[in-house]
Amino acid sequence: MKSTKRSLLLSVLSLMLCVSMLLGTTYAWFTDSVTSGMNRINAGNLDVEMYYKNPGNTEWANVATADSVDPKFFVDANGNDILWEPGVVAYANFKIANVGSLALKYNFKTIAKSFNTVNGKSLQDVIKFAVIENVQTAYATREAALAAAAGAEFAPMVDFGYAGNLMPNGEKFFTVVAYWEPNVLVDDDYNLKNGLTSSDDEPLYIDLEIQLVATQLMSEKDSFDETYDAGTPWLGAIDEVPAEEDGVIIIMTAEQLAGFAMSVNEGYDYKGKTIKLGKDIDLNNVAWTPINANNNLKPFTFDGNGKAIINLKVVGEKAVGLFAYATSCTIKNLTIDGANVSGINHVAAIAGNALCTKIEDCTVKNAVITTSVKNNDDGDKAGAVAGYLSAEPAASITGCTVENCTVTGYRDIGALVGMANGTSNVTGNTVTNCTVINDRTNNYKNYTTDTEFDVNEIVGEKHANATVENNSPTNVTILVMEEEGVITDPTDANTYYISNAAGLVNFAQKVNGGNTFANKTVKLAADVDLKGVAWTPLKRFEGTLDGQNHTIKNLKVEGYTGTYAGFISVVSGATIKNLNFANAEVYNDVSNEGGRGGIIVGWSYACQIDNCHVENAKISGLQKVGGILGCMSVEGSTSLNQITNCSVKNLTLSASDGDAIFQSGGLLGYIQLINANPNGVVIENNSVENITFNDDSPDYGNIGYYNGAFIGTIVNKQQVDGQKIVLNNNTVAGTNTEVFALYKYTSTYFGWAGNAEKYTSDPLAPIVIDGVIWTPAE
Repeated sequence: MKSTKRSLLLSVLSLMLCVSMLLGTTYAWFTDSVTSGMNRINAGNLDVEMYYKNPGNTEWANVATADSVDPKFFVDANGNDILWEPGVVAYANFKIANVGSLALKYNFKTIAKSFNTVNGKSLQDVIKFAVIENVQTAYATREAALAAAAGAEFAPMVDFGYAGNLMPNGEKFFTVVAYWEPNVLVDDDYNLKNGLTSSDDEPLYIDLEIQLVATQLMSEKDSFDETYDAGTPWLGAIDEVPAEEDGVIIIMTAEQLAGFAMSVNEGYDYKGKTIKLGKDIDLNNVAWTPINANNNLKPFTFDGNGKAIINLKVVGEKAVGLFAYATSCTIKNLTIDGANVSGINHVAAIAGNALCTKIEDCTVKNAVITTSVKNNDDGDKAGAVAGYLSAEPAASITGCTVENCTVTGYRDIGALVGMANGTSNVTGNTVTNCTVINDRTNNYKNYTTDTEFDVNEIVGEKHANATVENNSPTNVTILVMEEEGVITDPTDANTYYISNAAGLVNFAQKVNGGNTFANKTVKLAADVDLKGVAWTPLKRFEGTLDGQNHTIKNLKVEGYTGTYAGFISVVSGATIKNLNFANAEVYNDVSNEGGRGGIIVGWSYACQIDNCHVENAKISGLQKVGGILGCMSVEGSTSLNQITNCSVKNLTLSASDGDAIFQSGGLLGYIQLINANPNGVVIENNSVENITFNDDSPDYGNIGYYNGAFIGTIVNKQQVDGQKIVLNNNTVAGTNTEVFALYKYTSTYFGWAGNAEKYTSDPLAPIVIDGVIWTPAE
């Protein structure tokens, strides 16, 4: 630990503020009064301010005014910047003031704006935050700050948030503590003195934005009731639990559900009562504090009443879910739709730990449940409905349904429940289209056989006298992850799944180490954000890449020394399908044999690209540059060469050396036919929109030459009988195609077509556009 502390080099953790207002569907509330015989309408206003102080700024400063331009919230005891390393603690005091005339709810959160990585990891993984409520105290030492936060829960910055509500003229004080908790198992992963290199060769850093979002609290009333603003998103505010009628409490809003959770957690006795949902409740992916009904003297019934809780997000450690603990309760008729729940053990969408509890006729769908290893003896007991079901009497899960869920963990992992213990009963449940992932990246128990992990379709581990019978699994896949982000199917050695940025980097390293993945399939299991990753293109890929309609975000290729830049440099006999790219940037130097490339593929020797989409992208080079593919070289194989059902929207192409880019297009830069097979080329059902060429060369009308909004150039180098190029049902929109009609052989689709040896209008392979053979203009 000491060696890590000495040698770790980090930059300052700096923060900037963004205060924004999120209004609901109604923008102003009105009261009326009679004045001088007239009816005056007065609009209410929403207005919130935030102040801060810290060791370097001991008086309250308004973050939105000139006296706090570019505020640095977390500084050392002398007000100086901090070089973060394991064990560093910092704090800042905050005040939120409602200076408007409307009641409001607020959400205070941290957002990572930019950062670099080392092996796919960043500082946002280790620096955590906690809130100390109703405190505006200065702390003399780091020990004092940590002691004050002892009862608070630290959360990673990507999940950290603090929400509440304020009446007009109300104020809220709280302190935020930032802490890098030392951990000898992982700290050296961030130590650049251990031969590691960051993604940009700079010291590790992260730039944060603190964001305060406010919206109206549903307490203002119009002339009838207070439900007019019920459509505003929940930001974490808490409202009172409605009064019970005949032992039944009906929950109508997210605020009321949060109020119920808080009252249970504070010890209110709901023994014998029924809590029933009166409508679907959207929790808006705001961090949820689980209901801790861990007292068997207070059993109650939670009746979903056929309604759904939507967008549940829970991040914790032990016992994590809508309920952390449900003891001697009944939970029924409830749907959880779109949950994302993570912890280190006893993790589920409904109940992390269900003791003596009945869960019946409930549904969990579209959920991601993850339990991971923090210390030894965790990463266990996860399922979509319950992490741990145990004890007697009456512990049971019956008649429940799980659909389209992914459950990940080290041991005791099942799609429905992680472990069924004691005399519990798991009967008559259905699991459909689910994936269970056995995460073995930290095999601290040194298991050597599959059965030791207790990872199964329905129940991970059936323990003691538990009954597990008459359950129906359909299309449930069990996968194994032996290295971070790279997942394999034990029954299919030729299929790989990628679940995060680290996995995508691992995959690239394998390809660039010589594995072309020929006859293998690589699938994305989730969206992947490459922000902060300096991407090295795959040198040569020969397999199938199936994005499963997921998106790779923030791809950036810069300083690449190969010939063809892009996500993939070269493909041969490959299939790429169902893959999206958003906010991609690809820059290729003209010194690399002409600066060629595409957002997805630089050069193709034979490739089928289907249902791939690029949006909001930039690419630069000199020649043979395209939004999907840079160059399609159709050689003497029998493989199909096709681009189908793809789109490019909002693409900017530019020359990387200030010259004019040429032979480039919005979809595809260049097609060359060399000894081509009779199958030729099929380009069908594609679209491009808003394609911009940013060139400064005066010689070519600011667009270079042989460029097209759709395809840049088509060139024959050798003709083969029967070969043809089919362009069918493609569209070009939002682009002035007239500017490309500068050359004799130009069409709407492409900038130039001809024979490579003569560059004349000599016959070439037929180009068939929507069933009609294209003839060049005279």
